[in-house]
Amino acid sequence: MAGSAALAGSAVLTGSLVGPRLFGHRDCVDVGEGAIVADFLQPGVAGLDEVQAGLFELQGVEKFKIRLKAAEGAGSALGPKEVEALGVFGSFVGFGNVKSGVRVDDVDGAKMWKITTDSGDRMLQVKEGKARVFLDDKFSEVLRVDLDVSERDDVVEVTLKNNFTSGNAVQLGGSLFLTANHVVSDEGEHNDMALVPQRGRDLGEAYRTKFKFRVVGRDVKNDLALLKAEPADDKAARLLDTKGRALIHLGAGEHAVGDVLRSFDQLTGGSLNKDGRISFRGSDFYDDKKKATLGGIFIHGKRKLLEVVGNVIKVDKDHIVREYPESAKMFEDWVGGDRVLSTVIRYNGESGGGFYVKKGDIYELAGILTTAFGKAENISLEGDKHPLRKTEGQNVATLFTSREPIRRLLEKYAGGLEKPK
Repeated sequence: MAGSAALAGSAVLTGSLVGPRLFGHRDCVDVGEGAIVADFLQPGVAGLDEVQAGLFELQGVEKFKIRLKAAEGAGSALGPKEVEALGVFGSFVGFGNVKSGVRVDDVDGAKMWKITTDSGDRMLQVKEGKARVFLDDKFSEVLRVDLDVSERDDVVEVTLKNNFTSGNAVQLGGSLFLTANHVVSDEGEHNDMALVPQRGRDLGEAYRTKFKFRVVGRDVKNDLALLKAEPADDKAARLLDTKGRALIHLGAGEHAVGDVLRSFDQLTGGSLNKDGRISFRGSDFYDDKKKATLGGIFIHGKRKLLEVVGNVIKVDKDHIVREYPESAKMFEDWVGGDRVLSTVIRYNGESGGGFYVKKGDIYELAGILTTAFGKAENISLEGDKHPLRKTEGQNVATLFTSREPIRRLLEKYAGGLEKPK
């Protein structure tokens, strides 16, 4: 993750944009989202239904290739390069950490490789230009992955088209989304990225609903990006339709040290119908000798939703630069109040997701996750059983871009589209 920090508790400017001001900026044009922008910047009612509906992730496609020697026959061990390649390849298709690989007897004309991993044996089968991965040597379960095969002379080349998640995004309403700028940076290596609703997750399979998008506004300094989805057809457009209103609303006021903040995880697959609560126990972010309650998780069982809770903490720039020297540059143009540090635990791959404040049953958007600082110390999970069977995790402080940069971004690109140069 990348980003910059701000002093929690310092002033966060408030304000709203209504009427003609929305479209008064010289770099803006109205593309039909002005009402949604105006509504998003006003107080409004958004409950857990709206927050969950607005959870999206940014999914891309990467291709990985491995080359396997096929002519040496059964019993031929894979060379170091082949095993190394399988380690990269396998981490995306359920191989686990690869220890060794060997060519085994053909089965019904199919070339077979037995791959030994720390999770057990995996079988890679190549036949008639098609490849399959089995989770054991009994061929009892096929792993669902998209594989292409090319056979030439004594070499079999297998290409994996891997769907991966590079970050998260928040639907403001209609076709407008917020995320972290570095997630959709032009310098990234990812391609074919799409917006995917998290509620559409299906264990072991690619998500069925995807939306292409354009980046229509950026705030590089505060690591924000405004996206506009481009549905492929009317049916897809209806899935994004929020009836001309905002799905969620931007919160107002300062973020003071101790304020409670929330973020969300949509579970993938499986069955879960029991609510619960988990507490995080570990040390203070700045003092390893000081024990602290770092927040926790509310489990919304029927929704398959985890509500991760934490608090605003102070920003000690000197401490962070000393412990995380690679982050020193992010403080060069630091502005108090634009960035806020919290104990809401998030990890790599989750940048661009939303942070929320809760007032009664109403959730307001507090900011967009940009950076995490992970300590070597682990935290313990106490209370109800974690749905993913986790008993500990890393002690992480998270930095998010707050209200005012979001408001400025939408003022500059009100209506969701930068005027063409």
